[in-house]
Amino acid sequence: MINLVQENAECEEPISQTKHKAGVLERQVEFVARQVGMATTAMEEKMAILKGRVEARQKMVNKVKKQNEDMTQATVRGCMESG
Repeated sequence: MINLVQENAECEEPISQTKHKAGVLERQVEFVARQVGMATTAMEEKMAILKGRVEARQKMVNKVKKQNEDMTQATVRGCMESG
């Protein structure tokens, strides 16, 4: 009977250590998951900002291009009228 109690105590120690290690690993996984989530959110925010900047610059380029086309057409019309 005493042997069974000793064996049981010997088995409970590794089980307890394993449970503790499992708890530590679970907390580490949760921490890493939160870090990845924050990094993903930050990346998405930066991408949205960059997309906005690209769109704004594209609008400016399109506006300048349109102005150049209008000026070229006006110059051609002027040359045709005077020629």
